[in-house]
Amino acid sequence: MNSKGASFTPINQAHAIVEVVMFVQFEQEFDDSSIQKLLELAQDLKTELPQGKMVQRFEATATFELGKLQSQNMPTSIKAVGVDLQSTKNDDTIAWRLFTTNNTFSVHCLDYSTWIDVWNQAKQYLYKAFQKIGETNNKISIMGLKYIDRFLYEGHEEEYTASDLFNINTDLIFRYAFSSIPIWHNNVGWFENLEEIGACLNQLNISTVYENISGEQKHITIIDHNAVYREEVPKDFPLIVGNKDDINTSLHRTMNALHSMNKRVLTRLLTEQMARRINLNAGVA
Repeated sequence: MNSKGASFTPINQAHAIVEVVMFVQFEQEFDDSSIQKLLELAQDLKTELPQGKMVQRFEATATFELGKLQSQNMPTSIKAVGVDLQSTKNDDTIAWRLFTTNNTFSVHCLDYSTWIDVWNQAKQYLYKAFQKIGETNNKISIMGLKYIDRFLYEGHEEEYTASDLFNINTDLIFRYAFSSIPIWHNNVGWFENLEEIGACLNQLNISTVYENISGEQKHITIIDHNAVYREEVPKDFPLIVGNKDDINTSLHRTMNALHSMNKRVLTRLLTEQMARRINLNAGVA
């Protein structure tokens, strides 16, 4: 019999992370002036994120006559609401992405190394966007961090058991998942108080699926963990973001706290053997 975790392989050598997303959400949608300034990011970041496009929203105007909706010939318009800027890896897949929409900034890293390096790079992009709306009265209401991890099952289907990857005593997975069923789904959410920031909403999605990898059907386990901190009283964004080089800003402290939350969730989920294999306990993970 295989030792615990031997039949599962993290998607990367040192970790299982395929994507991490750092995002902030504002209380109100950006006004037209702010959006026009955000569009300038494509030029400002053309070296770092050379592949870009405008994010647009379609708007339709409906008219009513005698209580009836007149659906024919409704005028429509297209409005710019943000940018989608990307860089790619050698295989042309996305490495980094800055995405701005009606009221949200998000930075996506699909080329993970260590949290310290990734967050330092993500901050460069976020603060470029912050600079564009520096005169707005809009307030930040939400800060969040999403991790997506993937594990490949390389054993025989009839020998599959979730306990080779997951701690059988975890309280985050329903018991039936450990009954040697290869395909299952688990979705749970809860609030947890973090000493550094307060209440954190956790949304945990686990799926097991078959995917085509290099022409072969492979069994994949996907762990999607979203950690969200909501400001009870939204604050003017300069008070939250401050200077990007200041490690004491609310944004910096919140993202680090949410990163620690993700590590605690994975520690509760995975076997000790797999936790060691993906360097979960390493200080720079």
